[in-house]
Amino acid sequence: MRSDSLREVDRLVYELINKKAAPGAQLLVAKDGQVVYQREYGFHTYDKSRPVQKDNVYDLASVTKITASTMAVMKLYDSGKLSLNGPIKRYLPELEGTNKANMTLEEIMTHQSGLIPWIPFYKATLATENHRPSPVYYADKTQNNTT
Repeated sequence: MRSDSLREVDRLVYELINKKAAPGAQLLVAKDGQVVYQREYGFHTYDKSRPVQKDNVYDLASVTKITASTMAVMKLYDSGKLSLNGPIKRYLPELEGTNKANMTLEEIMTHQSGLIPWIPFYKATLATENHRPSPVYYADKTQNNTT
């Protein structure tokens, strides 16, 4: 591992944070089963209330969404089937006439599109009186339906 390569990785992560593509990051580089570089950057959220720390654990489903989407976009871009700067309605014609029609993939993937980052849909399934899971949507026991 060359130190100038690791400095370049640091620079890229700081660029990612400065461009608000992510509020923070955690990087671990391993070679031959040995950790050769580990570093934490920034915060968990843009309000900077919780710094990224070495022992933080991440939801793999969230990582999968990002990496799978990024790889697919890279492949389509490399094969000339996709533009990062064209309007998204080109690929999702059902967005025509909406406020999302002219967003670009670059804006969406770099969190510059203005989309709401997270919508807590689950709150609609909570009981209004105690904010606990509503029995209308949740059960204490597995239901045995033989229909």
